[in-house]
Parts: sequence; C-alpha cells; structure tokens
Amino acid sequence: MATVNLLSAHIAGDIGGNGISRLAFTNSSATLATVSDANAAGLAAHGLFDAIKSLVPIDVGWTIDPVVQSLEATTGGLQGDVAMTSIPLTVQGTGTGVYAAGVGARGNWHTGTIKGRRFVRGATFLVPLIGSAFGTNGQIDGSHLPTIITACGTYLTTMISAAVPPQVWHRPSPANPSGGIAAPIVAVSAPFTAASLRSRRV
Repeated sequence: MATVNLLSAHIAGDIGGNGISRLAFTNSSATLATVSDANAAGLAAHGLFDAIKSLVPIDVGWTIDPVVQSLEATTGGLQGDVAMTSIPLTVQGTGTGVYAAGVGARGNWHTGTIKGRRFVRGATFLVPLIGSAFGTNGQIDGSHLPTIITACGTYLTTMISAAVPPQVWHRPSPANPSGGIAAPIVAVSAPFTAASLRSRRV
C-alpha cells in the first residue's frame, strides 16, 4: 500500500471566510510520516507562505496544523497521524493597502503522471493578495509574479532535499473508490490570471 501524507494550513482574516490549503507529500518508503518528516514538511510550508507574505494583507494569515495525517493513497483511508515538534506554525501577511476578498494568485503543481489520458495536476490558491500585486489590466503584476513562482519552486526543492517529495493527490471518487493516486510534483508555475475563491457565506 502506498501512503500519502497531508499537511493542512488554515487561512483566516479574509471577510470572504476562512479557508484551508492542503499540501501532500510522501517519504522515501511511501509509508506513514515520521515526526522528522512532518517537521520538514512544516518548515517548507512555512517557507512557502513566508516568502509571499509581503503580497498578503496584514489582516490575513496562515496557521499550519501541527498534525499531519497519513492516508492510503488509492482509497483515502486514514492510516494514522503524527504531530510536528518545535517549528514555526504561523505566518501573517505584511502587505498594506486595499484588496479584494478572495482574489489573488494560484501556484500550479505539475506532475509527469498520467491518469485518464490527462496529466495529474494540482494548485494552491494564494488569496487574497493586496491591490498593488495587480496591474492596470487586472492580471498579476509582472514584477510580483516571480515572487510567487520562486516561492513555489523553493518549496519544491526544499521538500525534495528533505526526502519528503511533494505530491499531487488525485482523490478517489464515489464512482471509483479505489482510484486515488499520489503523483510526484516535478515542476511549478503561476499564471498571470487572477484566481478567486467563491464564498458560501452571505
């Protein structure tokens, strides 16, 4: 059985509502994460968010959940969990100025794994971003996009160097409850197009 480990980062402060980002990873033996694995993944995730905090409103921040869950990759069945120790768990935005709730950027995770005639891909939404992160055409400003791409690329290389390679987890579906797959991330990108998250709150 292959195991995929999930790290969660909770986002709060945006009037559009709280959110959560989940980052998947494995280890060299594709088994349950150890404390060392969890610590390494937590530090890399902290580094990812810390690298873009100047583009994030001061009201908004991430809190990394210290508990990493280990799931069976094909079914999603819970196998266990482990807690991080002695790592920084919060990142607060430092950006100032106006911003639109729930509107920001997207970091794309690319894999070389094909499922159902398509490459398995994932994304992490980095929202909201301050107004000055955007150009007059409504896209992410070209001077700020490299910050996002570099942050995502550094996360990828840091995780690989720590022997906890990041994954995109394609979850099983009701129609195929054993169809999940964890695919290693091999490249990153970030589009100029703004990304937005819809709120279900009124």
